[in-house]
Amino acid sequence: MTMMAIVQMLITAVLSAALTWVLAWLFYRAQLGAMFERELGQIQTEFESRVKAGVLAAGTELLPALREQVKLGFQDAMRETQTGVMVESYASAVNKTGDALANRLGGLFGLKPRK
Repeated sequence: MTMMAIVQMLITAVLSAALTWVLAWLFYRAQLGAMFERELGQIQTEFESRVKAGVLAAGTELLPALREQVKLGFQDAMRETQTGVMVESYASAVNKTGDALANRLGGLFGLKPRK
C-alpha cells in the first residue's frame, strides 16, 4: 500500500463522516426538531397545569388554618392594643376625676387645691 492510497482512504473516511453528520443534522432539523418542540410544549403545558392544580389544592387545604391563625393574631393585637389604651385612658380619667373631687371637697373645707 502506498502513501497515496492511505491518504485517499483517510480523505474518504473524513468526507464520509462529515457527510453522515450533515445528513443527520438536516434530518433532525426537518423531522425530529419540530417533533421534539411539540412534545416539549405538551410536557410543559401538562407540567404547568399539574403544578397549578397542586398549588390550588394545597392552598384550599391550608387556607382555613391560615385564616384562623390570622384571625387569632389580629384579635390578640386588638386586645393588647385596646387593653393598653383603655387602661391608660381609665387611669387618666380616674386621676382627673379624683383630682377634681379632691379640689372641690378641699374648697368646701378651706384646703388649697391640688395641681
